[in-house]
Amino acid sequence: MFRICSVKPVWNRGSGPSPRSPENPVSAMICFSEYVVPALCLQQGREVPEKVVTRLDEPFPADRSRHRFLAGFIRSDRGELFCRVSPKTESHMMTALAGSNGIIEAPPSPEALPAGTPVTCSLFPWRSLAGG
Repeated sequence: MFRICSVKPVWNRGSGPSPRSPENPVSAMICFSEYVVPALCLQQGREVPEKVVTRLDEPFPADRSRHRFLAGFIRSDRGELFCRVSPKTESHMMTALAGSNGIIEAPPSPEALPAGTPVTCSLFPWRSLAGG
């Protein structure tokens, strides 16, 4: 059920690693969507929400050492899927979630990923795909 991932550590002061939610609200929402929702679906015998491959509408601000998850907007245009990252990318900025309908993720990269690059995305369970 669990996979190894490289995320900023969450520590319980003095007692080592703790499986708690991050303190920043956007990070907490993304971690909930990425880790808790699939676990709850498995426990309930439901299908885990499917991830899709889309193309970036604009560059993605990658991280040199970690797989990165950012709130964004996923849309369909003439049968193809596209995405763009929220204009606010810091984990304490609640406005990063405004207008977002999912999570865009990318592996570590020394440079920003250019527009047109395929990336993996997942819709928030309470949102739908935009477009037609």
